[in-house]
Amino acid sequence: MKIIVLTGQIGTGKSTIAKALNDLGASIVDTDILSRELQLPGAQVYKQLINKFGNEIIGEDKQINRAKLGEIVFADKSKLELLNSLTHPAISKQMIMEAIKISFALQQGMGVPSECKKLRKPKIIVLVVPLYFEAKINLQLPVVNIGVTDQEQWITRIEKRDGIKGVNKVKAQMSLQDRENLADFCVRNDSLEDVPQKSKQIFEFALQTKSKLISKGFILEHIAIVILPIGIALIAFLAMLRRQIQ
Repeated sequence: MKIIVLTGQIGTGKSTIAKALNDLGASIVDTDILSRELQLPGAQVYKQLINKFGNEIIGEDKQINRAKLGEIVFADKSKLELLNSLTHPAISKQMIMEAIKISFALQQGMGVPSECKKLRKPKIIVLVVPLYFEAKINLQLPVVNIGVTDQEQWITRIEKRDGIKGVNKVKAQMSLQDRENLADFCVRNDSLEDVPQKSKQIFEFALQTKSKLISKGFILEHIAIVILPIGIALIAFLAMLRRQIQ
């Protein structure tokens, strides 16, 4: 199964291109969606965030107020690093598990954008990871970066749309030039009219990739992430069964 990472700065059309790739036959695993799902009330990440950032990040619906949390972390680099240390391991673990399930034709459970379909037999898998470079993730997979040519206009648009929160996010992210230097394939998504063409280019790039696949090597590299939780659960079950027998 061919698999790529899709990344890019805030507001460059990653979600729109991901939907177009899904229409072309790609299964999408979006880490922003995974992050929300892993922060639902009762989840371990939910408890860790409240413990570190306090009850002020809890909304009236008892869920994490992502806007409030964003204001806190994007205004303080140390707090952003703390947030990343709490969320990134859990997100990475779940992302890899979803990719492996899809590659073996099992039902994808998490990380699916609402506008995308779960595909039984996709042609490729796309992992949407906005902060892939900032988080220094290394999955040994081809990375596609999405950017816009006019960076000044892009920043102005983000400021008008998201205010100071958006500006802080921009400052916290890597520059377009640095991103493109690190990526394996780059596209400039300068308008909605560009989306169909750019999506086809990305899709073709993924199909033509001869290495960096979901393979035995990839699975072995991440085997502990998948096997360890299963092993712990099995040991606990056997211990309980043994007590009942005695």
